[in-house]
Amino acid sequence: MPDNVPRLELQGVSKKFGKTSVLDRIDLKVMENEFFAILGPSGSGKSTLLRTVIGIERPDEGKILINGKDVTDLPANKRNLSVVFQSYALYPNMTVYQNIAFPLKMRHLTPEAIKKRVLPTAERLGITDILQKNVTKISGGQKQRTALARALVREPAIFLLDEPLSNLDARVRFRAREELRSLQVGLRQSFVYVTHDQFEVSNIANRVAVLHNGKFEQISSFKELYEYPETKWVGDFIGNYPMNFLPASMVAGDGTEGEAGFRTEWIEVSDSGIDCEVQSGETVGDINFLYCVKDDSHFIVKHDRYVEPGSRLKCSVGRCNLYVDGKLVKKDILGQQQR
Repeated sequence: MPDNVPRLELQGVSKKFGKTSVLDRIDLKVMENEFFAILGPSGSGKSTLLRTVIGIERPDEGKILINGKDVTDLPANKRNLSVVFQSYALYPNMTVYQNIAFPLKMRHLTPEAIKKRVLPTAERLGITDILQKNVTKISGGQKQRTALARALVREPAIFLLDEPLSNLDARVRFRAREELRSLQVGLRQSFVYVTHDQFEVSNIANRVAVLHNGKFEQISSFKELYEYPETKWVGDFIGNYPMNFLPASMVAGDGTEGEAGFRTEWIEVSDSGIDCEVQSGETVGDINFLYCVKDDSHFIVKHDRYVEPGSRLKCSVGRCNLYVDGKLVKKDILGQQQR
């Protein structure tokens, strides 16, 4: 397949339930060997989008292409996709080996042919020692790898992962994320990872599509999402703390219209700048986050010491972006701040 042909492509995909529009003219291209994430809050349309790509739902408008082939009207079992669900969807009455082998058995492969696929896949995922165990007797991480192995043996055109880490303990998620990324790189396959948790994809996805109310607000690297959100909504959604927004004239001091958007770490307590009052604060490790107010505008300052509520500070913004009508129009504005 030529490199410029997307593994997965959506062209103007829309979906309604009754009068409610859930997906609104979605366009998307996932390229070969790409780890692509679809990120959005609950109710954004993620599940409907995933079900539409799989073939469980049919779009009201638009096309779905896999490796350049229009599969919009094909049933799910004809789309050559593998899906790892949040619940893993393993068969509790089967062993790990039987779960992995199941899709191959349904294709009527011989036991020997099945074995030739299952054993190398299990070795790659480090689960050869549990192949004969019932899946009810293994850990959450092992269940995840079993579900991935079952997806891998099918040799699909693309992998879809539906919040696959949400059932894991927090302490093992970091390792699981790194394993997924290493696996994707080693396989040289395209992964589409669907989640509401930005921290799951912040370091592993090549690109992230932020879904909101059935539309993509922005598609870019996570770094770009964080530093240059294209809309105020993305700036508010991405990050440990939402991006601050103040009247641009307050920050730049030159009568600029619009709003200045800046992250907490882009502002410093100084001898000059924006004069504000500290309303409250919270401490996270050795860092303090101060909730400040200036002329009915609120913003958060990252500071190395705690400041009592009611205190006054002066803050200097080192960099910011300019937003007009909630949309990014200029990056990295610098300037002196009004007092």
